[in-house]
Amino acid sequence: MSPVPNPRIYLKKAVEAHTHPVPHENLAYDEKETIDPENVKLNKGDLLIETVCVSMDPYFRGRMRSGGESYMDPYTVGEPITGPLIGKVIKSASDRFKEGQLVAPEFSSGPFLKYLQYNEATIPTEPLPDIKVSPSAFLGVLGMPGMTAWTGWKEFARAKKGETCFVTTGAGAVGSLVIQLAKLDGMRVIASAGSDEKVAYIKKLGADVAFNYKTTKTEDALKSFGKLDVYWDNVGGAQADAALGNMNNYGRIIVCGTASSYSEKPFGMTNWGQILVRRLQINGYLQGEIKHKHEELFWKTIPDKLVAGEIQFQESVYHGFSKAPEAFDDLMKGKNEGKVIVML
Repeated sequence: MSPVPNPRIYLKKAVEAHTHPVPHENLAYDEKETIDPENVKLNKGDLLIETVCVSMDPYFRGRMRSGGESYMDPYTVGEPITGPLIGKVIKSASDRFKEGQLVAPEFSSGPFLKYLQYNEATIPTEPLPDIKVSPSAFLGVLGMPGMTAWTGWKEFARAKKGETCFVTTGAGAVGSLVIQLAKLDGMRVIASAGSDEKVAYIKKLGADVAFNYKTTKTEDALKSFGKLDVYWDNVGGAQADAALGNMNNYGRIIVCGTASSYSEKPFGMTNWGQILVRRLQINGYLQGEIKHKHEELFWKTIPDKLVAGEIQFQESVYHGFSKAPEAFDDLMKGKNEGKVIVML
């Protein structure tokens, strides 16, 4: 067989601070690389994977930066970006993996190529668990976003029945699960989203009150609902400031994301003093650093509830690898509904 194109998603140009990435100008697709899958030579432990689907995640934006520090290294201009993906083994020189098996490289380790050749020792890889869900679910509710929601909630929420929780980006892959975890713990939940359609969805998830933060002032929505015991922050900015001004004494704030600052200038906080006045506890975290403490219970709990229909999730699916730049752009502009998946 002669070589065939090996399409990739790569960083064409770094993104300046507080600006939006432009599809095909910053994040791009091409087919310049080639590969001959039938004649690839594998050494002991090598795998040849054909990518089935990839995840688009907000943290990619931080890795597209042109400078500055963050919790992950920046992507390299001209090279494929890396991120969560699901692949099918098409050739194996490993004792652990068979041809045809669906696998997931370790979080954020998989380069976004149609065909990946690597050694299992350099990129730790696991077979997908035998759970009756679509493979793409392992990029969302059973993947990094689901584990992010679970670990942050279990580590920091200290939820009590009857308490009140506010969740931003309630229709997103993380926020939607947080809403459901809070309800399972018997909490009252108020949640925000950026469209009326998303508001309707988070009401279906069980939120007691849901509002469109673009048409309703967050301060007004929170004041009408009462003081908060837990604030799950996916966005920072004005919504975080409003939450700070509406917390109960000894409230817990879990900082999972700062989406409002990705492409806009930082918001000037006016309620910072409430941290002292209300003796608030604020925790930022990375799920990978605390995952070992909570993942056993996650796998004992969430899959069964998912299969039983007790946990809901939704996806925005884009078909075709070349759609990835537009898919990421839609994610950054809030046009998605739930987890953003690109199917090859």
